[in-house]
Amino acid sequence: MREKLYTKWKGGLNRLCFLLMCFCWTTVQSWAVGEDVHLTIENGKTYEFEAFNSYYLTYVATANGQLSLYQTGGDFCRQYTDNTFETELPSTPQYVNEGKLVEVKVESGKTYYFLTRGLSKGELTVTFGEKATPLELLSLSKEEGTTLNLSIDTLLGFTFNRMVKVGNCTLSSGSVIGNLTASTHDYGFTVSIKDVLYKWLKEGNVKAGDEVVLTVTGLCNANDENDKYNGNGVLTVKYIAGALPAELVSVTNSPEDMNFLSYYLPTDERGVVTLTFNRSMGEDATAKLFYGDIEGSNVYTESLPVKVKDTQLIVDLRGKRRLPSDMLPNASADVWEQYKTISLKVSNVKDVEGNYAMSTSQGTTGSYTFNYTIEVVEFDIARQFTPDEGTSLDDYPTIELWIREDDSFTYEGVDFTYSVNGKPETVFVPISQITKKDSPDGDGVLLTIPVPNKAADENSDVVVSLNNLKAADGADYSEDFTIIYKTSGKSMAGLEIESVSPADGAAIAALEAGSFLELSTNMNDRVGYVWFRIDDQNPKDPDQACVKTMTSMKKETVEGKVSFRTEIIRSVTFFEGHTYKVTFNAYASESDYQHGADALGVMTVTYTGTTPEFKFSPVKFVGITPDPDYTVISDVSQNEFTLTFDGPVVLNHENAFVVYGQGMNYPFESIESNEDGTEWTVKASLEKLMEMGMMPRLSMSFMPVDKDGMLVEGNAGKDATSYLNFAYDCTIGIPDLQVSPESGSKVESLKEIIVGCKDIMDDNGEVIFQGGISESYMAAEKIILYKNGREPVATVTSIEPIIPEDQEDNYFYVPVEMKLTLDTEITDNGNYRLHIPANYFILGTGMSNVNSKETSVLYTIDQPIKITVTPENNSTVESLKEITIECESGIDVPSMGTIQLLNAQNEVVASATGEDCELLLPEGAGPWDPYTGVTIKLDQEVTEKGTYKLVIPEGFFYLGENYENSDEMTFTYSINASGIHSIGTESKGVVVYTVDGKFILKSSDAKDVKNLKKGLYIVNGKKMMVK
Repeated sequence: MREKLYTKWKGGLNRLCFLLMCFCWTTVQSWAVGEDVHLTIENGKTYEFEAFNSYYLTYVATANGQLSLYQTGGDFCRQYTDNTFETELPSTPQYVNEGKLVEVKVESGKTYYFLTRGLSKGELTVTFGEKATPLELLSLSKEEGTTLNLSIDTLLGFTFNRMVKVGNCTLSSGSVIGNLTASTHDYGFTVSIKDVLYKWLKEGNVKAGDEVVLTVTGLCNANDENDKYNGNGVLTVKYIAGALPAELVSVTNSPEDMNFLSYYLPTDERGVVTLTFNRSMGEDATAKLFYGDIEGSNVYTESLPVKVKDTQLIVDLRGKRRLPSDMLPNASADVWEQYKTISLKVSNVKDVEGNYAMSTSQGTTGSYTFNYTIEVVEFDIARQFTPDEGTSLDDYPTIELWIREDDSFTYEGVDFTYSVNGKPETVFVPISQITKKDSPDGDGVLLTIPVPNKAADENSDVVVSLNNLKAADGADYSEDFTIIYKTSGKSMAGLEIESVSPADGAAIAALEAGSFLELSTNMNDRVGYVWFRIDDQNPKDPDQACVKTMTSMKKETVEGKVSFRTEIIRSVTFFEGHTYKVTFNAYASESDYQHGADALGVMTVTYTGTTPEFKFSPVKFVGITPDPDYTVISDVSQNEFTLTFDGPVVLNHENAFVVYGQGMNYPFESIESNEDGTEWTVKASLEKLMEMGMMPRLSMSFMPVDKDGMLVEGNAGKDATSYLNFAYDCTIGIPDLQVSPESGSKVESLKEIIVGCKDIMDDNGEVIFQGGISESYMAAEKIILYKNGREPVATVTSIEPIIPEDQEDNYFYVPVEMKLTLDTEITDNGNYRLHIPANYFILGTGMSNVNSKETSVLYTIDQPIKITVTPENNSTVESLKEITIECESGIDVPSMGTIQLLNAQNEVVASATGEDCELLLPEGAGPWDPYTGVTIKLDQEVTEKGTYKLVIPEGFFYLGENYENSDEMTFTYSINASGIHSIGTESKGVVVYTVDGKFILKSSDAKDVKNLKKGLYIVNGKKMMVK
């Protein structure tokens, strides 16, 4: 049954005035005042409440039992002693399913009084029963039986009809089981499955598709432990494990590597942020910069393209200036100074299959945020051209340019812009043709720039400028590096071919090795240098159009005839159906060409090819298993490889073999095919190959032919020399690195790790591998420590051989251990992986040494989460009002429970809830950084002398990166009277305090005051200066 309570207004004007008063009063009143409505409520009914009214409710109990008042909108129902509504009884509302629930035990025949008000409409549902409604599960954030996706389903949420208390929580799959921590809130609890399920999937204990069971025990009503869920306090929910999502492996140019420069030159690799994942990534990612007040209007945002390169997402910050004044042009200098951090957020990160990548923190599905400190790029410039502006360049083979701060600029060369027939024409002199050296005074660099040999109008200008000039601060300095010279002008006649061999238009099979290409022009006396290239005019692949790159021709005189000739060193084949163009470029001298002068002329001839094209078999190679890109041969049993084709082929010991190196091949142990010849399995004799010497790579080659003897096209070589080649990383026989602390260890911190390779013995005690370790020149990657498998947190920056004391003078001693030192000591809790790339060390001695294999070492740091409290525990204070709790690894307040300050009689003298707490961010933190402090503000300031105990209930805080529920905390304080203000004189001796109320001295002899340090004190209640 539903009843509606109407409020009647006297005239439209009164109503308008009332609404205006409500808006005006909201800053000084907790609610606006409407009408008082008195109502007797009944079991089983729902009442609608209007906004701004006060509802005085009366309930007459007809039996003993539980009265439940569930309300949406407005304030919760507060209980009073009688119908005067003056004395409020204590009541604790439960926030259930977006509403507020008040439960009261009632006795038959008694009358109960409640009052509720609010600024919004709402409903009140009245329910009575002999017993309270039992604890029920209302909803799950993840439907039972569905698949858990670790990139999305990091937190599972459960909503109940009551506030709950949770005992133990576990996740299990088959025989493996892990403990979880449940975080309770107003109407249920959440539990993070991410770390446990991730570890299982990573280690292979659980596979995608396996059943995963969440079990919660000790689940009961927070206000009634006898009200157990399902009667036994056990909740069981079953899910399906999904596959591991893509993981971030490393970040290049992260905030740990650098500050964010206000401008990056186009060539500055620091301006490219690269996120590398452990699998190929999709095209969905977006990137955005944030600067300023992200919650206000004074904010700058900029969307950036994200380039995908297989496993990498690349964000290019280069080429745009981002000064604080550029990003917030309407702000003042004080505001620019205030915001020193800029954030880069890469969002919607998915792999090629559309699955979100695993993020580094809760609530950030498929996104990563990097907070940089802004660094404004500044420098001073100076430049000087020689000769001076306006000088004629006719007599200058070169000009000079002196530049200070040259390393703050990039440019590709120098442009000389001439006037030719009244139109501008530019000759570009590349940087490769410019000499650059330090100036004699050491204050800059000196560029020597060749002047081009260029035809130009008579008495015209020559404009000289730096080509594609960019400055490190992003400003435009092109005018500063531009100068105008003069020229008297030059003219040039046309250039033509007089003869060429082979003749223009000839049909030929090839320019054979040992033959000559010869050219003569009508200007042989003026031409000093010629180069040519050959291009296919109708190639199958446009990228293969050039069949012979630029080649110089030598100027020769034979029997008085001048020509340009070049010997063909390697045959150039001209295929049937193709036309080939030979382009000749002629210059007055080779120096003119090198300095960017105009060619005297460009000439071309064409040839028609007659060589039939090589034809491959129509059969195509499909694939090989295992895949070389994802397989490491670590055991001699991994010796079978299967090649698949889309048609029958023939393989034998003549066209299939292991490539051993140094021109040596080794036959396969066996080569077998299926019935139709489309699938071939080869078996390598790995044991025998190992006897010949360790192989870091297992390489094999195949030249299959079809039934007609036609060659199947391979992945290497060309035409008749095409072949299939595959190479596998091979670690057979390579010793494992010996590591201390060993993998799997629990440690307090990580700073130094010992790696080594000692002698390896067989069962008879004979040395089969002589120990030794040294750094390898092949070590291209760094040794990096990752947290939780994906977040780089430290890098090895020092590697030192460990030399025993008794071997320090032994020049020939070969170290067997190396000490690795991280660039920072790691103490934060978490799981860590030290990744040592393959080939980083050389193991062994003499000719038997090998490169080390890729190694991962696992560590765990599991220290109690550290907190600090101000004022300190067990300290003496003047009063108690504010207490600050700090936790560097993160702290938050879920608004659960009440903090109490108890006196010596265990009486509550002050309290605080989550709403009385102020969360604190560290200085320089970005908008997504965790809070590291909480200031508790008690509802009463306590100044009375005595001993007090501050009790913070269990679960009041979330602590650390994993948001663990805090244990109960207790801190003890002493208030010494009212500090210095209550010090009275005594008949004997002295009592001394500092001016801020700290007790210093109590003595029967007043002379002891003279022994205090110089300063101002309170002595027997009066200020006194000790000199």
